[in-house]
Amino acid sequence: MRFKVLFFFWSCFFCLAANNCCVSSGKDSIAKELKSMEKDIPLPYHLTLDKTVKQLANKSLPKTFKMYEAFIDSALLQRNMPLEIKYLPYALSGMKTNYSKGDRCGYWALPSLVGMHYGLLIDRNEDERLQMEASTLAALDYLNDLNKKYNNWWYSILAYANSPTSLSHTLIHYGNEPALWDFYEHRLLSNTQVIADFIACIYLGHQNRLNFTTSDNKKTKIDNQ
Repeated sequence: MRFKVLFFFWSCFFCLAANNCCVSSGKDSIAKELKSMEKDIPLPYHLTLDKTVKQLANKSLPKTFKMYEAFIDSALLQRNMPLEIKYLPYALSGMKTNYSKGDRCGYWALPSLVGMHYGLLIDRNEDERLQMEASTLAALDYLNDLNKKYNNWWYSILAYANSPTSLSHTLIHYGNEPALWDFYEHRLLSNTQVIADFIACIYLGHQNRLNFTTSDNKKTKIDNQ
């Protein structure tokens, strides 16, 4: 009897140890892969990425992205911007060309005033934020200008996803320079999910594991994790 009890506990112990080892190995793998991918945009690891990567890997994304990927790459290269930026629309709009939420619209989720400032026609009859090529050029010009201001791609992305004003207020009130995941953990801005979604999309895109199989002909809201 004593032997059976000891055997049971030892079995449980080894199962838990093996499970923890596998989990740790998975996390280490993601962290290591992100580190090897880093170029102009830092890609620090965080525990939430395990869940986000898993969810995104099982999600069908609109085919629109693949249709315009070469165009977006070319526009990024012309502006000397990081190619990883092409995955930002997932974090902004779910990669839906006809995304609409509040004042933000289109694949790049551009606010109306920003869109008009960068030359897009937005009125009752037409909204060029819904046109892939025009909205891409406007969005990239805006991001590029933000990076000239902040000289920091993550600050530029956070300013884009929220607003330059809200980012500036956050930086002032925080008292010192927050680490990237501080924004997420402490909800320093209204949209910090963009951090996890963007990094997860870059990670899976680098591995060619993004599933672009759905059509993009229905107006739907973003489905963030």
